[in-house]
Amino acid sequence: MSLWGEFAVRSARIFALCCLLAGASPLFAKQSPEPTISAEQAREEAGLVFARIVGKHPDAFWHTGDAEWQEAFQDLARRTEPVSHAEHFFALAKFMSMAFDTHTQIYPEADTPGFQTSYPIRFRLFEEGVYVTAADEPYRDWVGLKLISVAGQPIEQVISNLATISFADHPQRKRNWGVEYWMPHPAVYRHFGWMDQDGSVAVELAHPDGRTEQLRLKSTSQQSYDSISRSGSNTAYFWPKGWRTLNDLAQAPPPLSRSRLDENYWFTEIADGEMIYVQLNRPFDAAGGETLFDFWLRLFQQISANHPKYKRLILDVRYDLGGSISFSLPAPYLAHASYLCCKPGGLVLLTGRETVSAGAVIVGEFERASRPITIGEPTGSRPNIFYNHTQIPLPHSGLFAEASTSKYLATVESDKRVMIAPDMATPESITAVLQGRDLALEAAIALTSEQAEAFYSRGRNYESWIRPSQDAAQPIAQ
Repeated sequence: MSLWGEFAVRSARIFALCCLLAGASPLFAKQSPEPTISAEQAREEAGLVFARIVGKHPDAFWHTGDAEWQEAFQDLARRTEPVSHAEHFFALAKFMSMAFDTHTQIYPEADTPGFQTSYPIRFRLFEEGVYVTAADEPYRDWVGLKLISVAGQPIEQVISNLATISFADHPQRKRNWGVEYWMPHPAVYRHFGWMDQDGSVAVELAHPDGRTEQLRLKSTSQQSYDSISRSGSNTAYFWPKGWRTLNDLAQAPPPLSRSRLDENYWFTEIADGEMIYVQLNRPFDAAGGETLFDFWLRLFQQISANHPKYKRLILDVRYDLGGSISFSLPAPYLAHASYLCCKPGGLVLLTGRETVSAGAVIVGEFERASRPITIGEPTGSRPNIFYNHTQIPLPHSGLFAEASTSKYLATVESDKRVMIAPDMATPESITAVLQGRDLALEAAIALTSEQAEAFYSRGRNYESWIRPSQDAAQPIAQ
């Protein structure tokens, strides 16, 4: 164990002995009717989490300094009153989010007290603001409306609050994930003081004509959000069947890129047969079908057999939430061996906020193997990810906590980017969604060779991850 790991363990024990003399933290001053765990049990679990992070994480202090970590831990160790499971969870979530690591995280279980129900509604942060993307009764009429405020708090303040308990490698992903993952949880509104005594939440929504309306978020489904999905496959455009969605409001059918999201991987010719569009949604072998390895072989055999017909390969990993790294690795190097590798604009990758973990790794591997053009939004996580996240047993609350123990290099150690920035930024737009358009795919098809060549300027193009567009992906100095 590192010196920091030993120090953390000792600190946890010392605080467990002396914190009975300290005052209660304001975070836990609020009384809760939910089942509780004792202050001693809560302190013990906080100590276990802290010891694992500073003792095993490959770079626990890359974003948050040791003094700040220690101060936050001391705050947790000072509590002297019993705490509800939900408030204990939020305290640990805020603490663990300081790692700025997608894989250092904690989730409530489906039966965790305070988290057994959820709102049958989904939100998403678009370029134009936060919108309701899907809902079931009694919120079906809210689909397509813009969220202006929650409990009188402007939406920007709401997003900032949610970001403090979100697990991500960089601030923008914290904002996106906060809106899309946390907002179906009633416990979140209770925690931040947005819920009234009668259990309802006041929200202000704007209609397309600009008219605003004061409504109440109250009715819940008797199903935990996390019994549906912990990993996030319920985010983006993976909406529950039978719900009303943005697709019901759109002026046209969903674009090609959102037509087969239930498939792990597939490809087709586009642009009058001059390009191949590939979508990788889940890097695992499809059940009862072609393996992903055979899929990659078939794809590049078709490209080779049709030389020089195809002028561009477009790989869409915007909905690749990760999983197996090894299953995706053949693609970058098969692409490198193809005639498209060195052709300006021959390889285009569509990236987005859900391109996380192994999804971001494959983009980094493409950068190492060739010179791809990235279009869309920044990836949700870094290319050189912290991973091998192992479980931290929390014996009293039964919560699900994990912390990274290793680092995977998709590029090189000197690459410190917290995300992969798009060469051509095309933020997600609610207007485009309602028009049935995909602006990123349209940009990929229209990309010219001259545009593609310009992204790799002379003097900075030997290593593709230091091209000028990636300046925006560097960590913010603390």
